Amino acid sequence: NQCAMDDDPGIGLAPHEFDDLWALFRSGATREYGWRVAQLEGLLRLIDEDEAEVLRALRDDLGRCEFETCVTELAVTRNEVASARASLGTWMRDEYVRTPAFLL
Repeated sequence: NQCAMDDDPGIGLAPHEFDDLWALFRSGATREYGWRVAQLEGLLRLIDEDEAEVLRALRDDLGRCEFETCVTELAVTRNEVASARASLGTWMRDEYVRTPAFLL
């Protein structure tokens, strides 16, 4: 691997998991619209299916009440995912930029 983070990705992944994710990225699969939509839908599914666990964890770890967590974490994340889903096509459009003459 040529990634500077190979030895310690620092994101709670085992080295082989990081390698798998890095290979997926390098394969180009993550550039596909369908793949990105599936990731956003998966995030919503995770929030919906594990909401009770998220509420409990934020209560136990941070002392957050259920209402605060629903308003400041879950609802905001759901809205951000919906916004990302709505904007994804626009964000993925090719953007043509001029090359400065000194780089030609």
